[in-house]
Amino acid sequence: MPDFHRPVPPRRLDSIDALRGAAVLAVLSVHATGHYISTLEHTHPLLYALLYPVRFGHVGVDLFLILSGFCIHLRLAAATPAGQAMRLPFRSFWARRFRRLYPPYLVALVGSMALMIAIGMWQRNDYQLGSLAGQSATLGADLATHVLMIHLFFAAFATGAGNGAFWSLALEEHLYLLYSPLLWMRNRMGIAGMLAVVACICLVWRVVCVSLLGAAPAMPAGGVGLEPAPQLWMLQAPARWFEWCLGAIAVEAYLGRVKLPRWCAVWPVGVALLGAGMWTTHFSLGWWVNDLLWGCGFFVILNTVVQRETAVRAAGSPRWNSRIVLTLAGLGVFSYSLYLIHVPLLRTVTLLGYNFGLQPGSTRLVLLLLVAAAACIPLAYLFHCLFERPFLTYRRQSADQQPSSPSAVPTAAHVQVRRAA
Repeated sequence: MPDFHRPVPPRRLDSIDALRGAAVLAVLSVHATGHYISTLEHTHPLLYALLYPVRFGHVGVDLFLILSGFCIHLRLAAATPAGQAMRLPFRSFWARRFRRLYPPYLVALVGSMALMIAIGMWQRNDYQLGSLAGQSATLGADLATHVLMIHLFFAAFATGAGNGAFWSLALEEHLYLLYSPLLWMRNRMGIAGMLAVVACICLVWRVVCVSLLGAAPAMPAGGVGLEPAPQLWMLQAPARWFEWCLGAIAVEAYLGRVKLPRWCAVWPVGVALLGAGMWTTHFSLGWWVNDLLWGCGFFVILNTVVQRETAVRAAGSPRWNSRIVLTLAGLGVFSYSLYLIHVPLLRTVTLLGYNFGLQPGSTRLVLLLLVAAAACIPLAYLFHCLFERPFLTYRRQSADQQPSSPSAVPTAAHVQVRRAA
């Protein structure tokens, strides 16, 4: 078992940042190549089989949910001595969330909507502002629902504002609202009772959605209003609460507050669970549990890499000395910015490709999109420096907040981890 009582804790966990980087790369890759890969099924079956896992890049959002639960719960769990009930400081919590997430989000929202309007004018070949008068009510409602983070409740706006990726940001905000009841259950029922209740709520919600409402666990796709209302029920917080809860439980294990079964940190088990999640997407009954399986798989992988990094640091290394991990960790630092801006940029490049005669699903178009996806990375870093990094704050633990003895709260509890998604 790793030693959680190391004397010099890191300010960041490279493993968490690396998983963020992997998650955003998965989302970026499916948005750039997903349509092209789907066209290969009957024309190039071998190539389709090789690229098939890329079609599931959307589960990067599932990984982001696990990481969100981990990073959000880490701050409170680290500040609460073992054995004491956890209480969420409501005002300071939401003030930090607003300062951390909203400034870059609002910049991306305004930019996405401006680009959407400009593209619409270009497609209609009508650049008169008066032509927008008939759309003003819809555009205003689209903007208002996104500012308030309630767009996920409306089929017309869930993937609107010119940036379909915003749907998951509303989901995360709604999951934050469920953090207080999660803590209430943890304090009164324990970790096992909390997990059981959340799993039951999630499973019942998904069964009702699939079997009674006819919803499928598909990601919102396309422009404004393309998703039928039942589809949105599978994207609401109760359907994804279990995944977020697993991230919080991973924190409890990291801090030594709960002992998980050994298989919860064995990466082949995580890979097997991810494979099961992929398999269950192919039949409707599997939709009851597919996101739960994805969540469990990423939970195991999260535990594995965090334990590995803890062991590396306990052995005296200041950082995880792996070029792949450190590269992904570097990308993970600005993954939130990359997530915010990549969809409108890829959509614009796609429309330009069409304008120059490239056909949907063609090899030339997908190569163009791959170049555009690569270009999104430095642009996202610039966006991060201008609109995200100035609002990142760190709060170091003061000396009087340190535990009086190593057994009270593990030193790892004082790790500060930034959240990027």
